[in-house]
Amino acid sequence: MVEVDRQRFRSLRPGRRRRRKHNFRVSGIYDLPFKADGLLGQVVGGWQFTGVYTYLSGSPFTVGTIANRVHNSLGANAARPDAVAGCDLYKGYQQLHGIWFNPTCFTPAPFGTYGNAGRDTIIGPNLWNMDSSLSKEWKVTKINEQFRLQFRAEAFNVLNHPSFQNPSGTVFNANLATANPAIPSSGVSPDGSVGRITATNSQPRQIQLALKILF
Repeated sequence: MVEVDRQRFRSLRPGRRRRRKHNFRVSGIYDLPFKADGLLGQVVGGWQFTGVYTYLSGSPFTVGTIANRVHNSLGANAARPDAVAGCDLYKGYQQLHGIWFNPTCFTPAPFGTYGNAGRDTIIGPNLWNMDSSLSKEWKVTKINEQFRLQFRAEAFNVLNHPSFQNPSGTVFNANLATANPAIPSSGVSPDGSVGRITATNSQPRQIQLALKILF
């Protein structure tokens, strides 16, 4: 029989932080102030620079455990661990241990219970990116008054800055051979990948050149 606890069920509700807290984008266009006469003016004048900067604060995610203590058949990570009261999830842990959050802030839930660790309690890495382009148009009036030639050089993630995906949130793996209902901490083993970031959320710098005919 599964123990039902209102406090534990309240932890299943998503927190207010389930979405990114900040979503900031800014863009601009700047006409480069290079001018000259004659052929030189055709080369150095009329260039336009554009840039787009994006900043997103971290996306929240939920910690879980493959060791399902309530056997509700909802699949891996359906169960949650218990949260350790007063434990600081972040302070000093990234610098000292190279992982995103402190996994010792969670313990296995007692057998037959739902863990009380809330949903969306961990905030992942933020993301920022800058794209830019440089362009120029030439009028070719000998062909047509509306005929123009446009050159564009575009750079995506121009600073080649990496942005990272959320780390693994699996705190415990199942170890059924050691399970003993009389020992709350039995039946699980720590997951070696917990809190570790293994993938990026961005592409390396990409540069493309384009030549367009407009008429």
